[in-house]
This record gives sequence, C-alpha cells and structure tokens, in this order.
Amino acid sequence: MKLFACSDFHGARIIMDKLPQAAEMADMVLLCGDICGRKFGQPTENLPAFQRESIDYVCGLLDAAGKPYRYIYGNDDWIETTLHARLIKPETVNGVTLLPMDLVLPFGKHTNREAPEEEIAARLEEFTCTQTTIVVAHTPPYGACDLAASGKRCGSTAAREWIERNQPLAWFCGHIHEDYSTDRIGKTRIFNCAVWLWETSLRGWLFDTDTGAYEKILIP
Repeated sequence: MKLFACSDFHGARIIMDKLPQAAEMADMVLLCGDICGRKFGQPTENLPAFQRESIDYVCGLLDAAGKPYRYIYGNDDWIETTLHARLIKPETVNGVTLLPMDLVLPFGKHTNREAPEEEIAARLEEFTCTQTTIVVAHTPPYGACDLAASGKRCGSTAAREWIERNQPLAWFCGHIHEDYSTDRIGKTRIFNCAVWLWETSLRGWLFDTDTGAYEKILIP
C-alpha cells in the first residue's frame, strides 16, 4: 500500500488544493495535524466553529478525489469533534495498523493538546505495536526530524523511547515546519511531513508499506 503523508496546512487552502494531485499517487492519504487556520487575535473559544470550515474543506477535497484518508488534529487545531475520517483509535487498513498520537510537548505558546512527557508516554503505552504498525503523530520523536530554526531539538523523548522499544514500521509527524526530512530510529523510518507556509507548495512523503521505499513529494 502506498501512503502519502503531509501536515501543518494551518488553513492555507492554496496548499490544500493540491491534495487531489498527491492522492493520485497513493492508495491512502494521511494528514498529521495542524490542519486548521485561525485569525490573529481570535479568542480560542471562537475557534472550533471557525476551524470546522478548514476540516470540511480539506475532507471535501479528499472525498472528491475518491481515495481513503485519515487525519489527526494538532496543537493549533482547537476543534474536538469527530468529523469525516478522523483517526481516533487504532485502525487496521490493508494489513497495516494506524495509531493516532496527537499530543505535543508544552513550548510556551499555550496551544492545544500540549502534554508533559509522562502523559505522552502513558498514551503510547496504551497501544499494541507490531512490525506493520504506523503511527500518525503530530510530534516528532526527540533527535529525529525535530530540529527547529533556533537549533533546538523539540521532539518528545517519550516518543523516542517508545519507538526504540517497539520498532513500528514508520512514524509520520509534522509540527516542526523547519525540519521536513526523514530519519531512522532502529528499524523505524521517521518522516516529518510539515509544509512550509511561506511557500505555496504542497510537500510530503510517499511511502510504500510493502517494500519500505519512500519518495519526497513536492507539488508547486
């Protein structure tokens, strides 16, 4: 099965509009959080209704493309409802088990779904992992695809330790826009799928779950 994974649109429809092109290359599309936008200074209590528009829009595009897809929310998504194809529990598709992991570490901006390492560890320990498991996450693990422009590593140590112990097939994430890259932790392939919002291109990764082959995708 070929998966196309990307993340962190933050409501940018000019980037979302390219998703149907990416879907043509894949058997399934994964969105790793921070899908929705927000207006500067907008109170968080007003965000769920506003952000519903982003979810409906991106899911409408993928519904029309005719390919299955799953998404999780990220720390800048303040909407909580279950809509369309949100991945909220482990799900097996074509022999591959998808696990949702939407938490990120606190980083001083008081966003949504922030949690300490202990909570991230506890969430991950709820899951059963095999060699055909793929984690659809927002946070990267510490030391892999998590390097911010400041030079600081922003990934989760708990996530890294869980990967080292359990060795899933792949960990897809976003959150750190500056580190669109791939890496390995043991046998696990890590992919940061975040788009760069200062451009209008859609970028992500195409991953073959059968062969382990992967390809960087950029749609201008």
